Amino acid sequence: MRNQLFEMKKFRIVMIVLLFMVSSAFHFLGEETILNPNVPSEYKAGIFSTKSAKNVLEADLFAIIGGVDLGNLTNHLFVFTDGSADANWQSSSKGYVGDAAVNGIIASERTSGSFAYSGTIMTNDSNLASWQDIVNNNAGQSSASTSKTTVLNGLDQDLENAFVQINGLPSSGGYSSVSSTSLDGLNTQNGIEETLVINITSGFSISSKIHITGDASDSYIFRWDTDANFSNGYNGQVKFQSGGAIVPLGGLKPTNFVHVAGDINASGGGSNP
Repeated sequence: MRNQLFEMKKFRIVMIVLLFMVSSAFHFLGEETILNPNVPSEYKAGIFSTKSAKNVLEADLFAIIGGVDLGNLTNHLFVFTDGSADANWQSSSKGYVGDAAVNGIIASERTSGSFAYSGTIMTNDSNLASWQDIVNNNAGQSSASTSKTTVLNGLDQDLENAFVQINGLPSSGGYSSVSSTSLDGLNTQNGIEETLVINITSGFSISSKIHITGDASDSYIFRWDTDANFSNGYNGQVKFQSGGAIVPLGGLKPTNFVHVAGDINASGGGSNP
């Protein structure tokens, strides 16, 4: 499939990130992927500064979102526990900041083009295979860390635990089956800490802005699944395109959101809201 950000062979991905407009920088064919919200959006857009490392290191402060314990997953920008079909980290126009972890024994790593990256890529393998090019192209601001078997095993278990917790949550009242566009204008800003568990079963192609307002203490868990039956995987393709985005307002930041989905696609176009 073209212009694909992430494609999962077992229809499982958890995106712990607010989905802004994104171009097709990644194409991963594997099982599970994590995106860390705790790296500020301006760093994801490629504005690098010395304080970026501090923000990454502070990610463990957000290990529990909406009562879901994410373990050490949020200490990483990306975690790839499979990628056996095609772990293709493609060139993007901006760049990335934060540590990444990949099961290099399983993953079939490849990359194309040259892009900015600052961080450490960890693997349980003896080398990064073609992803070593990413490190080589960013000498002085990136590094490789190999044979991290314990780290990768722990992250894999953290991911499994996260799915068990998220799948077992009851949906919030009125949100057992909704479309993505119906969430535009959602406002939970009332000074009370709340967690909303929302099953999104339609409207997977998003080309408009979805504005959500809430308190800094609020949490949102979005489960993207066409049949809301998580025992058979997360079905349907989520595609943000043509300026489509979820826009946080009030006291909200990306760290207030946990997304769980299967096949995620993003075409180019649009700009940050």
